[in-house]
Amino acid sequence: MTDTDRDLDTRLQAARRPTPEIRSATAAMLARETRDHARRRRHRFAFATAAGAVALGIGAVTAGPTVASSVQAFLAQSGWTSEGTEVIENSEFIDTAAPDLADYLDTVFPDDLPLAPGQTRAGVIDEVVDAQTPALRQEVGLRRDIERAVRLGWLSEWLHAHPDGDTARMTEASQVLVASLDWTAFVATDGGGVMAQDAAFLRAVADGDAEAARAFAQFDGAPFWDGTDRSALIATILEDVR
Repeated sequence: MTDTDRDLDTRLQAARRPTPEIRSATAAMLARETRDHARRRRHRFAFATAAGAVALGIGAVTAGPTVASSVQAFLAQSGWTSEGTEVIENSEFIDTAAPDLADYLDTVFPDDLPLAPGQTRAGVIDEVVDAQTPALRQEVGLRRDIERAVRLGWLSEWLHAHPDGDTARMTEASQVLVASLDWTAFVATDGGGVMAQDAAFLRAVADGDAEAARAFAQFDGAPFWDGTDRSALIATILEDVR
């Protein structure tokens, strides 16, 4: 690989993770603190609710929608959000090492996401969970991971349909790929023009450019990238993106 290729790779990788993370020892310390905090809050809530139920002579304890929305339901939740910083405001930090991360992700999974053929909600969540490293990540970043996994499912569908000339499958996949540019978490985390870069690839794919589809698989770090280095094509596709 030449110095120019290395420089390009460095720039491309830097552009692929638009939401912040807290890692290593800091993450471990904060994760322990937030899990303990969550447990204490849930214990206090359970005790107070049970006491109230006994006083009222109620045989079962049920948290109504208003109460449930005000407490932390998962160990993965830290209860922390941010305002006025470089991170996304009002998006909670989530402990990706928490044992109930998958359960938490199921509650924030966008119900209107069009899953690609062969994908399931549970399968996408498992894929996102398996890709995590221990860190505190914002909820919006995890939703972006979900959107990305679904979008890559459609990119794979397009690439599998192309050799067969299956225009119906390619057209459906292309429409979803272009529509993904407006998906909520993608838009919310687009602080550095990442979506403009993605759009350059996906619109080329919609025009039937198979090499652009394969280049995007490399650019976005897709697990099904064929291993062929298309850095020169990537640079060409991106050269007009501002």
